[in-house]
Amino acid sequence: MSMLKEQWSIRSTLNRDKSYYRIRIAVGSVERFRSIVEPYVLPTLRYKLPA
Repeated sequence: MSMLKEQWSIRSTLNRDKSYYRIRIAVGSVERFRSIVEPYVLPTLRYKLPA
């Protein structure tokens, strides 16, 4: 999370769901995150990215 913030200016929080931890991207950083990762996501999995 600190690397996301420092290198790409993406704000995130840590969320615990039962025994699993997940990094949640802040609403204001979703577009930035998407623009960075979209070129590397397989076409069949792009539906998983936020609209």
